[in-house]
Amino acid sequence: MADGPAEEERYIARQRRLLATLACPSCKKELHVDHAVELRGAVASGDMVCDEHGRVGVIDQFRPSFLDRELDAIPAGGSTRPLSVPIDLDDPVLTYVGPWQVVDEGMRVDGDGEPSVTFDAAGRSVVVNFLGHGWSGSVVVQVDQGEDIEVDLFRSTPESIRVELPLPEGAQRVHVVATGRRHADSRAAQVVVSGIEVLVDPEHGRLPGVGPVNRGNPYPPRFAELVETAASDALILDCGGGDRRFGDDRVFNLEYLDYTLPDLYGDGLALGIADDSVDLILSQAVLEHVPDPQRAVDEMVRILRPGGLLYIEVAFMQPLHAVPSHYMNVTPFGVDYLCRDLERVAGGVFGGLSETVEWIGRLVDAQSKIGDERFSAVLDSLRLLDGQLSDDELRQAASAVWLLGRKRAAA
Repeated sequence: MADGPAEEERYIARQRRLLATLACPSCKKELHVDHAVELRGAVASGDMVCDEHGRVGVIDQFRPSFLDRELDAIPAGGSTRPLSVPIDLDDPVLTYVGPWQVVDEGMRVDGDGEPSVTFDAAGRSVVVNFLGHGWSGSVVVQVDQGEDIEVDLFRSTPESIRVELPLPEGAQRVHVVATGRRHADSRAAQVVVSGIEVLVDPEHGRLPGVGPVNRGNPYPPRFAELVETAASDALILDCGGGDRRFGDDRVFNLEYLDYTLPDLYGDGLALGIADDSVDLILSQAVLEHVPDPQRAVDEMVRILRPGGLLYIEVAFMQPLHAVPSHYMNVTPFGVDYLCRDLERVAGGVFGGLSETVEWIGRLVDAQSKIGDERFSAVLDSLRLLDGQLSDDELRQAASAVWLLGRKRAAA
């Protein structure tokens, strides 16, 4: 959350700039905000309205959304929903017992010995977000003077799991305990806590933070270089960035999945952003997850200013990875074709054979099937081969492809 007046002013300025850039996903016309509820100059909730299409989006928890899940869940005419106050997973208010480890997704522990996280909270309710996957066990979330619930976190494909419990009046002690129990199909009893938040009445809320946080993929070095050289007043979009925040006031994250860090939620096939308004766009590991990658690219090109840059990374030889769905991979020829309306600035491939096969091995649990020694020998051989591949040879079977394109000036 925003820490001090300076960060609050930064957040307010960022949100105002974002709202001024939004447009109706259908007709791309200007929007206005009705029934706004503000906190210290930032819009905490409200309806986003198009003169032609009516209510096309909402602002909830300070973040605009054009997705049906929020439109259906929040009635028109203003929201009375509580505000979310996240607790950073490294905050000293959290007491960890057991061998918890920092991972990209949050904090992870095996279930042996019932490791736990304990903290005090006051508000309407407490929310603990988990990542469920094929190695997950069960977890108990308990409020001392309130309810408790046990949740089986096992999922055959990775999935975010939200657990919310009401808080009785006054400060309450909350316990999150890994039980060590697991589903019959689970390979382990891991628990991954990806986020903790307390829901409070609006008057007790805080503005979101602005500093860098990354619970997902590392940012591509090429994108960081492009941001560094962008104009001081550039508007930059991380299109499908996952649960992360770049920490530069010019960079906004648009997401489809229900993560906590994005600035904006929407459909990449119908972006609620005005034509010719963005200077730089990043699309990292997204296009393989959309059913119509050509339409997604066309939308990003539409919102780019003439001369603006689009940087894409997309799966080529990578295995199936559903987040939440994986539709198709793209060859070097394919990414050129998808971006044929752009001036191609540069492009290439990355990720060797060893990286791809190691990923496949994890998915099919190769070590348990053929033994760690045999699988390690396969990877060692492929790493040796990777070191001898030329760029042209790697292009035949790389993990992923990339392209940097520039939008042409209008004729």
